Amino acid sequence: MLRYALSGYRSRVFDGVPVKITNFGLVGHPGWGDSALVPFVTVDTTDCPQLHDLIEHHRREAVSGDVRTTWGFLKRKRDTKLFLQFLQPVELSIVLSFDLQNEYQQIDHIVASGGFFIQSSLVATKPSEGIEASYITVDVNADFPEWPKLFEKYAAKKLRAQGLGKKEAAEAAKKERFELARFRVGFRR
Repeated sequence: MLRYALSGYRSRVFDGVPVKITNFGLVGHPGWGDSALVPFVTVDTTDCPQLHDLIEHHRREAVSGDVRTTWGFLKRKRDTKLFLQFLQPVELSIVLSFDLQNEYQQIDHIVASGGFFIQSSLVATKPSEGIEASYITVDVNADFPEWPKLFEKYAAKKLRAQGLGKKEAAEAAKKERFELARFRVGFRR
């Protein structure tokens, strides 16, 4: 079981299997957001074969399902987690981990898109190999009010490490978030 904090730092216990993200990409999909770019996440299901089975079940049976999503943190905000609780057709709880220092753009794509596609690494190792293979859609409708400030904080940190001053890094971080949004939306044209 994992103890995590939500918005307002309330502590909760979540019983879920940690699942490692092995690849992250963006794909254009006609059925989602006017063909905007949508995150496509490949995960290692070696230690969680139930997730692979869940994805395959959706493909074989052509059924829809329900998933509850929650953003949270373990001890510190840098270790951001996305908790997924699949409710049907199979019950399963998993945890995806993100290191804000290096993966803040991935979180931004998921938050902005309102979801992502998830695929087992047993089917493909990256999105370009697996878009025709089994994957499922995960709608992320969980609130994450801290996100804009966290994005700017970690983007600015990275830019300061590259030599920018504090003020320039803060401005560049805001611009980076705007440019990522333009990139996602610009793909539609």
